[in-house]
Amino acid sequence: MAKPRISVTLEIDIVQSVKELAEYDGRPFAQYVNLVLRDHLENLNEPLSDRTKKSKTTSVGLTLDANVIERIQQLAADNHRSVSQYINIVLRQHLNRQKEI
Repeated sequence: MAKPRISVTLEIDIVQSVKELAEYDGRPFAQYVNLVLRDHLENLNEPLSDRTKKSKTTSVGLTLDANVIERIQQLAADNHRSVSQYINIVLRQHLNRQKEI
């Protein structure tokens, strides 16, 4: 079964940092994002942080697991956010955790 492709708008600094982590981990960018989102879905007890600072953004095409996309779309709607906003927050939290390690 083919994985669906979506386009999201992500903060440029997040894209750059996640690409570095993906490269370090030996994975393609989209695969790394998929892993981060799956991990987030497995640990939903962690609250989303709200970030008010606006950063430059870029459009990114991602091929993700269908069930991950569906759950992220629902969680984004439940939190009154766009899918792009929700994914930006999840990736930012992941990057912050990586800095703590």
